[in-house]
Amino acid sequence: MKIALVVRNYHKSGGKSRYIAELAAYLAGNNEVHVFTASWKDVDDPRISFHRIPMLSFNFLKERNKIAWNNIFEILSFAVMSKFIVRESDFDIVHSQGCYLGGDVFTAHSCHAESLVVLRRERAGFWGKLKKSILNPLHALLLLIERYSIYKAKKVIAVSNLVKREIVAHYGVAESKVLVIHNGVNPDEFNPKNPRLNGARIRALYGLAAGDKVIIFPAHEFERKGLRTLIEALRVIGDKKLRVLVAGEGDPGLFTGLIKKYGLADNFIFTGKVSDIENYYLASDMLVFPTSYEPFGLVVTEAMAVGLPAIVSTEAGASELIIDRINGILLRDRKDALETAAAILWLINDPGKMINMGINARKTAERYSWSGVSEETSRAYREALELKAEKAGAANGLKLRSFARFYTRVSGK
Repeated sequence: MKIALVVRNYHKSGGKSRYIAELAAYLAGNNEVHVFTASWKDVDDPRISFHRIPMLSFNFLKERNKIAWNNIFEILSFAVMSKFIVRESDFDIVHSQGCYLGGDVFTAHSCHAESLVVLRRERAGFWGKLKKSILNPLHALLLLIERYSIYKAKKVIAVSNLVKREIVAHYGVAESKVLVIHNGVNPDEFNPKNPRLNGARIRALYGLAAGDKVIIFPAHEFERKGLRTLIEALRVIGDKKLRVLVAGEGDPGLFTGLIKKYGLADNFIFTGKVSDIENYYLASDMLVFPTSYEPFGLVVTEAMAVGLPAIVSTEAGASELIIDRINGILLRDRKDALETAAAILWLINDPGKMINMGINARKTAERYSWSGVSEETSRAYREALELKAEKAGAANGLKLRSFARFYTRVSGK
């Protein structure tokens, strides 16, 4: 098959970009793969052809922290320009990621309509809720692209059953149109036996003692991912040797006051954005992720692949892979600090359980490799091709019938 993959940015740092980078590498083994993107890095596969989509982006807006306004320009310009540059007739399949108007297959990495419902519910005050509504130009644009992409696609891939339910509920599409293909993980890269990983270096870098138990909290949106609940949980536990690596972009200032108030300044380490998250997993004893909304959560399967027990709220799509108290722990109420604290203590107080759960977590992650994702995606492509052929056949039949009627009228036969 000749396949076009459309994504705003291409790299292996996470999210949609990581998804496409991994998918492209596997698909290129048996197909002709073209990637249409505004920028790319981490490119090391000569089998993949890259095509640049011009995109408006303004540094002065970024420097003034007007990220939302810059995103509007980026998303709108990319959607418009990609529509002109990607010639769908040249490809068997055009696969989009919520940044392209149209395409045969659309991967829903989230349901933006549902995320706004959740965020409005949690935002305080009129202006806070207004920012997470359709009156915000950014969200209006994202909802428009999401709606159009879902309706135009022959097949929609949802990264979790959670996302599938949300799409069906918000857009009224047939359940048969939406396929669930969970995100994958690279079991060789995220592997406790990978000789390139060095967790000891990370522990030394942040002064973590041999007796310290370490929680990894990898996130870019601290509030939504549940950092406040984790802080409250550590207040309940009150163990100075329990340390938390907060790895990701975000504003620590929103939480440092609360951390100091509870006397937890020595417990929390804000690392900022990291490029080698796999080493941070290896330096840790468990992942805690009490998120309020997460369509999937690659960090969950990555941590599990490294052999970490994952304590995850049921609001995360990746929680669908967890069997409670077997390969991870499910949080029924992600705001309940007592529940989170109890889960952490359940592991800390029984090292044997922690080890066994980590072993089971690794076994689970091995079943969700990117090669498996690519095989399931290829099946989705074939189904989309069949639907395209049926539609083309029906259109040709209509043309023939129209011509026959016309010929009958003019010929009198």
